[in-house]
Amino acid sequence: MESNKIIRIVFLCVLMGFLLLPALLFDFSGTEAAGEKRLLAPPPQLLSGTALNPAFFSEAEAYISDRFGLRSPLRLLHSTLDAGILHSCFSDRMVLMGKEGWLFYIDVRGGDDDNLKNFLKEDILTEQQLARGVELLQNRREWCRAHGMEFLVLICPNKHNVYGEFYPLAQPEGITRGEQFAAVLSAAGIPFVFPLEEIRARKESYGVPLYFKTDTHWNGLGAMIMAEYARPLLCGLFPDADFPAPRYTHTFSQMNGHGDLVSLLGLPAYGDDWAVSVQRVPESVPSGSSAAEDGGNALPRALLFGDSFSEALEPFLAPYFASVDYRFSRITEDAKADILQVQPDIVIWEWVERKTADIIKDVQPDF
Repeated sequence: MESNKIIRIVFLCVLMGFLLLPALLFDFSGTEAAGEKRLLAPPPQLLSGTALNPAFFSEAEAYISDRFGLRSPLRLLHSTLDAGILHSCFSDRMVLMGKEGWLFYIDVRGGDDDNLKNFLKEDILTEQQLARGVELLQNRREWCRAHGMEFLVLICPNKHNVYGEFYPLAQPEGITRGEQFAAVLSAAGIPFVFPLEEIRARKESYGVPLYFKTDTHWNGLGAMIMAEYARPLLCGLFPDADFPAPRYTHTFSQMNGHGDLVSLLGLPAYGDDWAVSVQRVPESVPSGSSAAEDGGNALPRALLFGDSFSEALEPFLAPYFASVDYRFSRITEDAKADILQVQPDIVIWEWVERKTADIIKDVQPDF
C-alpha cells in the first residue's frame, strides 16, 4: 500500500515537472525562429495608444506559441511523425511534400506569398496591381536614366512553375502571375528577364535539376541560364561594350537533402538532393585577364538589389561587368543616396517571382 502511494507521488511529480517545463524553459530573449525563415512573435501589447489593444489575446497566443519551452524538439517529433510515418503532404502550412522526394514552399498562412494559390493560378494580378507595378518600375528606370544609368529587372521563376510535374496536385491551364506581369513589362518597354520558358526547355539538358529538390532556390545551373539570357539585353543597353560569352561545365553528386525547406519541416535531413558545381571553361577566359576584365575597359559597372536568389547569380554576372556591388534589399526611396554614391552604369533589381505582389503592394511607386 505504501509503495503504491510512493509510485503515485513520483508519477504526479514527474507529470507536474513535465507540464511546468514549457514555462520554466520559456524563451524570453530569442528573436528568430531557427530554420523557419521568420521572426518570433514579439511580446503582446496591452495598450494601443491610449486604448486597450483589441489584438492583445491573438498577440499573446502567437507569443506563447512561438516561445514555449521544448518547442524545437516537439516540433521535430511532430515533423518526423508527419513526414516519415503519416506521409502528410502539408507540413506546418509552409512546406508541401511533392513526388519523388521534392519539397515545395507554399506558406498558406495568408498574404501575398501563398505559393499554393500561385501554383493553382488563383492569385492573378488585378489591372490596378499591374498598373502600379509598371509605374514603380518605370519611375525607377526614368530616375536612373536621368542620372546617366540604365535599369534592368531580373525575375527568378518559382520552383513549382518549373518542376510542376513533381507537385502532388495538377496545375490548371492558363497564365501564371509571373507571365502576366512579364507581359505588361514588355508592353511598357521596361528591360527585364523572366526566363521561365527557357529554364523549362533546358531543365532536362544537364542530367540534374536546375533547382534543389529540398530547397526553395535554384542551383548554379539555373542562375547560369538567367545570366545567359540577360546578356542580349545588356548588349542592347550598352552597344559599345564588348561583353564576353563565357562557356561553362558542371559536375554533380548526390547528397542528403538538407535545404531550407527541410529546416522549415524541423527535420535534420529529408531524402536526397544534388550538389551541383558549375565552373567556367578556362579556354573562354583570355590569357592574362580576370573575369571582370574580359570585355575590356568598356564593360559597365553594376549595382544589384536583390534577394537570396541573387547569391547564385554572382559568379555568372561577374564576367559582364567591370564591377558589381550587391545589396540585399529592395529599391525603395532610401536607396537613392546609395545609388548616387556608387554611381553605377546600370542598376539591376532582382527578385523571385513569388514576391511580385509583395513588391507591388509594399514599395511606393514614387521615386
